[in-house]
Amino acid sequence: TRTRLYCHHHTPLAVDEFAERLIDGLTTDERATLIIVNRRRAVRTVFEALRAALPGRPLVALSTNFTPLDRRARIRLIQRLLRRGQPVIVVTTQLVEAGVDFSFPVVHRDLGPLDSIIQAAGRCNRHGESGVTPGEVHLWQLQVSKPGGSVGEAQWRRVYDSALVEVTVETLGTAETWDEGKFLELSQRYFAGCRARQDQVRVDEQLARGDLAGIERNFRLIEDGPPTVSLFVVRTPKDLDLWERYRAICDDPYLAAAEQEQRFRRFKRAFYERVVQVYAQEASGLDRDAVNRLDSSPETYHREVGFTGLPQEGSTCIF
Repeated sequence: TRTRLYCHHHTPLAVDEFAERLIDGLTTDERATLIIVNRRRAVRTVFEALRAALPGRPLVALSTNFTPLDRRARIRLIQRLLRRGQPVIVVTTQLVEAGVDFSFPVVHRDLGPLDSIIQAAGRCNRHGESGVTPGEVHLWQLQVSKPGGSVGEAQWRRVYDSALVEVTVETLGTAETWDEGKFLELSQRYFAGCRARQDQVRVDEQLARGDLAGIERNFRLIEDGPPTVSLFVVRTPKDLDLWERYRAICDDPYLAAAEQEQRFRRFKRAFYERVVQVYAQEASGLDRDAVNRLDSSPETYHREVGFTGLPQEGSTCIF
C-alpha cells in the first residue's frame, strides 16, 4: 500500500475556494505536492493564487499552454527539484499522468474517470520513498469560478464523457478513503459499470446495417473539443529564424506543394516544438487553418504560465 486515496469529491468546490484550502495546508506542510486539474485556465488560477500566498516555495506550472520545448524543460526542472528534496509545488493538467516519471508524497486530483485517478495516484510515492507511511492522494470535484463569487459547471465537463464520471462516482461510493490494495477491485467494478452503460443492442443493429459512421458518431468516448488555433511562439533569435524560413517557403509562389513539404521537413520538428494550440475563442481573428506568429511578451506568452492572450490592439477614438 504505497498510496491512500482520500475522497473529498462529494462536496463540490469552486476553483478559488480550492486554492484557498491548498494555501492553508501548504503554509505549514513543506512536502513536495502535485496538483492536477482538468482545465488549463484552472492551472493558471491556482498557480497565481499560490504564487501570491507562498512566495518562498518553488512553484511550477505545466500545461499545454506551453510549447513542447518549454514543457520538456519544465519537466526536467521538476525532476531536478525532486531529486534535491526541494518542497516544489507543481500545478498541472492531466499531461503528467502518463510517460512522466514523477513521485510526490502528496497528490491532489480533480474528479475524472477512475482510470485517470489511478494514473494520478501512480505519481504519488511511486518508489515507496515514504516507507510504511502511505502517500496521500486527495480527490476533489472542482467547479468553474465565476465573477461575483458564483460557480458554474464542474471542471470535468467538456473534458470527459459524463457516463465515465458517473460510473466513477458510483464505484467509489460513500467511502472516505481507499487504499491502493483495493485499486484492482475498484477498476474491475468500474469497467464492468462502463460496459453495462453501453447500448449493445443498438451497436449490433448498426453493425448489421453496416452503419460504421453512426457507431463512431454515437459511441465516441471523448467528444471533439472546441476548435483551436496554432501559434508559433517567437522568443529567441533561433525562433525568429525558424519562423522566417517557414514563411519564405509558404510565400514562394514558384514552389509546388510537394517541394514546400520537402523543404519544410528539414526543420519541421524544431518548428512544431515552438507551437502551442489555443482555443479559437481566445485567439479570435486568426486563421484556424494556418500557423500564426505570436511574439512572446508578458501579456502574450510568459515563461511561468505559458500562453496568456493575444497582444492588445491600440485603442482608437473617433470624434
